[in-house]
Amino acid sequence: MNKMFWLVMNLRNLDLSSFDTSNVKNMSDMFFESSNLESIIFGNRFNTSKVTNMSWMFSGCTNLISLDLSIFNTSKVTNMAEMFSDCTNLQSINFGENFNTSKVTNYCNSLTSLDLSSFDTSKVEKVSSISDSYAFGMFEFCENLKTIYVSNLWDMSNVTDSEDMFKSCIKLVGEEGTVYDSNNINKSYAHIDEGKTNPGYLTDSTVYTVTVTYHINIDGRSNTVTQVIKTTDAHKQFGYNPDGTPKWTQTGQFGTWDNPGYVLFGWNTSSSVTSAAYLPYNNVKNKWIKQHSSGVDLYAIWKEQNTCNPEYTCPNGGMLTNDAT
Repeated sequence: MNKMFWLVMNLRNLDLSSFDTSNVKNMSDMFFESSNLESIIFGNRFNTSKVTNMSWMFSGCTNLISLDLSIFNTSKVTNMAEMFSDCTNLQSINFGENFNTSKVTNYCNSLTSLDLSSFDTSKVEKVSSISDSYAFGMFEFCENLKTIYVSNLWDMSNVTDSEDMFKSCIKLVGEEGTVYDSNNINKSYAHIDEGKTNPGYLTDSTVYTVTVTYHINIDGRSNTVTQVIKTTDAHKQFGYNPDGTPKWTQTGQFGTWDNPGYVLFGWNTSSSVTSAAYLPYNNVKNKWIKQHSSGVDLYAIWKEQNTCNPEYTCPNGGMLTNDAT
């Protein structure tokens, strides 16, 4: 099927659901420069289990916006050079559980996210970028790529050559906010981001949840409020909804509870201490959510109003950070 739809300029929608490709070994250049092609349907009979060459397969398909490759089995593919090169409008690719590759190259300037959660890279040894056209960097020149999702199948420990793996991925941001650094473009950052302690460019595809139970004790009156925070929430902060709006009415120092003469200084996981571990409205990091996925109880720490300043420095309270990490 090499060059089967090569330079077919008048083709817009293609349905290959009737194709039996069980014996095909070469799909290189299959849709090369079919620049008007907008959609491709691969049916259940589209079998790629014997294919060894997919180089330049979708190269130049400038009108493709999305691709569903969930049916693809690439276990025998050895050449994927330029597979998606010059797909300038490609924004999403759905890779199935049998899509295994270490050499997917791109130049897909509109691609903003990649879900590689099904990728098992434990046996990958090389994802290099060298001068010849058959081994460009794995994500090189994905200038609009912001998020790469991976699972526990992602393992770069055997990789010995990862030169230019993230070259020019200038908008890429890791799970905990690590931003692109042109000095770190190889496998050293090819892992799930853990923030300053272990920065990386990748995001965990697994969704973790923590249920926070707030305990507010005022004059012997005990009240509790619960909040569910997910790693995928756009806004993660104590006392706030995922859309960034307050979870409770801001009356008094905490919700509808007022404690005249006192300031809600923060929270602690112990009800028997007077020092705070977290700010009243701490930002929450994904690492903290994962560590407390079984749930966490936070107890209000109140301080007399005239002993605290706006920086949350109180006697014996210490200075708090603004992140729950």
